[in-house]
Amino acid sequence: MERLVQSGLAPQALSGEKAESWWHLPVHAYRVGTATLHAYIFADSSLRRRVTEGIDSLTIAPAGMPSPYARPHILIVQNNLAAVLIGGTERQQERVLLALTAGLPSPSGR
Repeated sequence: MERLVQSGLAPQALSGEKAESWWHLPVHAYRVGTATLHAYIFADSSLRRRVTEGIDSLTIAPAGMPSPYARPHILIVQNNLAAVLIGGTERQQERVLLALTAGLPSPSGR
């Protein structure tokens, strides 16, 4: 959440969102512009990797299962975080991806 705020994305927490069973964790859901972000925070990166290794990157569901997520959607993984960004523009997707993985470049361009 902090990285999204620092990137100027103004996430708004959503209540009532349900986690898909294969994540084995509660979901932290946010509205980010016109997109919805479902974030899953694992105890460590090895636990996250165990779950995400079995997920099809196109459907963001276990292999052979239909996607529960509307299109467009992207899977973002970084250390102990797995997140699904649903909807939004390409620019919003890029900004969220940068905020959650590498952060935004410094204003001075360094």
